[in-house]
Amino acid sequence: MKTYSQDEPNEKFKIENAEGNKCIIVFFDNVKKEQDEEQNIIYNYDLYRLEIINRINLKEQIEKNYNDWLELAKKQEYNKLAEEIRAKRDMLLAETDWTQVTDTALTKEEQAKYKEYRQKLRDIPEQAEFPYNVIFPNI
Repeated sequence: MKTYSQDEPNEKFKIENAEGNKCIIVFFDNVKKEQDEEQNIIYNYDLYRLEIINRINLKEQIEKNYNDWLELAKKQEYNKLAEEIRAKRDMLLAETDWTQVTDTALTKEEQAKYKEYRQKLRDIPEQAEFPYNVIFPNI
């Protein structure tokens, strides 16, 4: 997730405690220093969170295989966002199922409009920036 802050991340990752024996590894990737309109220093970076069961020597394990851990966090975030987008899309499809039955009160033109809308919903995972920047169609 793209994040902006006035505070510079001073580590590539940090480990936060969660419930029970779980912890969250927070990764700071692609850190860039910028200036806003008022010339204030702003840090722009990608933030990824990975929830795992806490392990002995976790920090050392992450440092040793940092790129593997970061990729795992990126993949987990991608899958979570994709699941949320697909759930919303599926809900919108279910809400418009009635438009495609043969005995609908809609005109042929209205029904065709819904058919096109529903196809655009099905095509959402094909958008170039899926699942990070998704544009949902309108009827």
